[in-house]
Amino acid sequence: MAGMIDLAALMGGAGTKEPIEPVYKALGKAIASLREGRGMSQLELAQKLGKGSSTIAEIETGKTRILVSDVEKIAEALGSEPRLLMTGVWF
Repeated sequence: MAGMIDLAALMGGAGTKEPIEPVYKALGKAIASLREGRGMSQLELAQKLGKGSSTIAEIETGKTRILVSDVEKIAEALGSEPRLLMTGVWF
């Protein structure tokens, strides 16, 4: 995982599987909103990312940590940019 930035580590919550930190909730909400706006299901997004739909559900509800590299992949899959997903969440 060299070179990857973990939002949990930056927020002081590294190593936990139960973030429910405000940053994860807000980011998940932004992802869900953009996904829904694109008319895409959680399953469709999961398939584009090579993940299970339950993983997408956990991300969107803020129940799992997410790496910045995953934010980049999600943004790309949704035809967006990471900064748009993170606006108001991180900066």
